Amino acid sequence: MRRSSAVLGLILLTAGCQMFRAHPDSAAEAAGITLRPDQLANIMGGIKGLKPIHDGGEFAARMWVDYALFTNAVASGAHLSDSAFVADAMWADITEIRGVRWHDTLVTRRAHFGPNTVDSLYESGSVRQLQHILIKADSGSPDSIMTRARQKADQVLARLRKGEKFGKVAGEVSDDPGSRFKDGMLPVQPRGRWVRQFEDIGWKLAPGQMSGVFQTRFGYHIMRRPTVQESEDAFRQYLVHEVGAAIDSMYLDSLALRYQLEVTPGAAKLIRNAMVHPDDIRDSSATLAMFAGGTLPLSQLMRWANALPPQFTQRLVSQSDSDMVRFVKVIGQNVLLLRDADSAGIKLTAEDWTNLKGMYQDQLDTLKSALDITGQGFVDSAKAEPDRKRLVAERVDSFFTRANRTGKKLAPIPYQVAPELRRRYPHRVYADGVDDAVTQVNFPKPDSTEGARRPAMRTPPPGIPASQPAPAAAVPGKPK
Repeated sequence: MRRSSAVLGLILLTAGCQMFRAHPDSAAEAAGITLRPDQLANIMGGIKGLKPIHDGGEFAARMWVDYALFTNAVASGAHLSDSAFVADAMWADITEIRGVRWHDTLVTRRAHFGPNTVDSLYESGSVRQLQHILIKADSGSPDSIMTRARQKADQVLARLRKGEKFGKVAGEVSDDPGSRFKDGMLPVQPRGRWVRQFEDIGWKLAPGQMSGVFQTRFGYHIMRRPTVQESEDAFRQYLVHEVGAAIDSMYLDSLALRYQLEVTPGAAKLIRNAMVHPDDIRDSSATLAMFAGGTLPLSQLMRWANALPPQFTQRLVSQSDSDMVRFVKVIGQNVLLLRDADSAGIKLTAEDWTNLKGMYQDQLDTLKSALDITGQGFVDSAKAEPDRKRLVAERVDSFFTRANRTGKKLAPIPYQVAPELRRRYPHRVYADGVDDAVTQVNFPKPDSTEGARRPAMRTPPPGIPASQPAPAAAVPGKPK
């Protein structure tokens, strides 16, 4: 007897989407093991501050993938401490060291200061180094606190007027952690970098002169302007920094011209898709930019992106096409910079490599201990594939269960190891399974003040502009 189309439609509806889902019981897969939606829901419930939305679930699923891949790599005897793997895993750190060395070489070649350069800059008044002592008392504090702070500042001023060294006293009593142990010395800065009351006093002082007690919203200050002899090293560092910044800008622009760097049409769309579906582009050779002697493929750009803080990539997907193009150009310039560094013979020293490998190994050992996968016994027990899958699943599940129970932060996977493991081993996150997990998770109830809290503003990533409120005046010693 034939079923009517209406009955068939009812069957399809009651079956839900499960009939059409390739992995109806999976939120993720890695190392041959599966993360069920209910397991993901438990993981999500233990992550403080995680939002009960798809993005939160995908974040937790990818975190599980990283730990599963790492545990499986150890269980299968992968040589995670071999120099070749360490070099791949620490690629970002190695790249940074080489880039800094090349930058320093360029600055050394081009930064030549005459014998009177520091004196001229000091006397010009366009920039200043200031020395201060802060007795902290935030504006709005009770009168009793303000009174005690003022009395303490007056006592400090009396000590200074009796002849005690300003730097010695600053080291003993100042509440500014940035300058306290530097004799109260602040970095050389142009006007406009500190709060107005602070600068108004600082720009009135003659060389070697000391102020009285004055107040800003941070508390009570006593300030002194160091002499040119006392400030010479700081002014030289400032000059080197300023010259270096100018050289960096001109040099990077010249690289783009010299190598004829061009971003290909459609680059922005490719990057957005890669951010949303990272599993689909692990080995993508799609070209984002071209230059003389080479190209910038999507997979290489994603390696650079993975080396940046997570909030960078989270914001990148929502940027305009022009900002995306700018990002591609910056990465292309970095690639070309490293080419020049290679040509100049810029390499890591033996000491660099020893330090990097030592740091990496310490992090590796800490994570192995947290996952309870140390020792040869664990590897021996996992030689047969069925045993390995079972052990990996048990250890990862136990790891998250302990973290949820104790509330402790998860031991981090060493920097760049996770992207390297994802690049080498198959894995997958399933959107439908993540959505199922989101509906099952029991998140802790927010406290009664949660609704009154305002979300924190995130600083836009370097090179990617975003609308922001004007920055507040800086604490003395901390440029805005």
